[in-house]
Amino acid sequence: MHLGNLVALMGLIHFHLGGHQVISLIQIGGSDQWGNITAGIELIHKLNTLEEKKSIPNEGEPKRVRHENAFGLTIPLLTTSSGLKFGKSAGNAVWLDSNLTSPYELYQFFMKTSDQDIARYLPIFTLLSLEKINEIVTEHNKNPEKMLGQTVLASEVTELVHGSNEVKLAQELTAFFFGMKKGQNISDSNITSEYILKSFKNDSRLIRAKAEVIREMRITDLAVLTGACSSKSEAFRLIKNNGLYWNNTRVTSDKWMPSLDADYLDNGKFAIIRKGKTDFFILSVF
Repeated sequence: MHLGNLVALMGLIHFHLGGHQVISLIQIGGSDQWGNITAGIELIHKLNTLEEKKSIPNEGEPKRVRHENAFGLTIPLLTTSSGLKFGKSAGNAVWLDSNLTSPYELYQFFMKTSDQDIARYLPIFTLLSLEKINEIVTEHNKNPEKMLGQTVLASEVTELVHGSNEVKLAQELTAFFFGMKKGQNISDSNITSEYILKSFKNDSRLIRAKAEVIREMRITDLAVLTGACSSKSEAFRLIKNNGLYWNNTRVTSDKWMPSLDADYLDNGKFAIIRKGKTDFFILSVF
């Protein structure tokens, strides 16, 4: 829609809502909606002037209420340190509805917050005291690589929206993907295949495959199937250089064929293939 038409449409909506339902109208929006809001106020004033000249409404037309007061209020947009706003048009929208943004995705969204935004986001998105926030920011700035600020921010927001149990699950899954120590296994946590599917249902890193298709596939074929590697030769090189992992255990042979009964998680329902330190892919079996 052309910008001029959009402004006119917003103005008419503003007038219509006010004219038929309330006497005084306040429209609230982000600061980027200032033009639309003022257009609505100006249109109300003009149409009120026309209404005053009408002594009798047309047949079937409801009598409009005159608006002595029409107000507009804008709120500063929430942006990143780079000036990018939060929203669908910017491609970084998150939802409170778990069906649209899973608790894990919400947790990860705030874990990706830049160091420059930590001090600004903590008082906006959490209920922590300013004294506590200052302590966290000070400690975070000493060792930004430990991501204390991001962890607190992600945990607090996820708990406010989804509860403490979802925070624990998100942290366990994050630890498995990015920081689980040698000897630890996801089977020791509360993570299930259902939770994995829900958390990554809109993520291209989740690959679904039939059991009969993958039952006799070697690790190099599975790496290509999930997208971890572009070819079997790449998978071979990764294994040779100790860079390919299966459920957080380093793969040592390109001839290895994972067993559905013994090497997959949650009774053969899924597995995690990781390339390097952070690139992971989920293989869901049905």
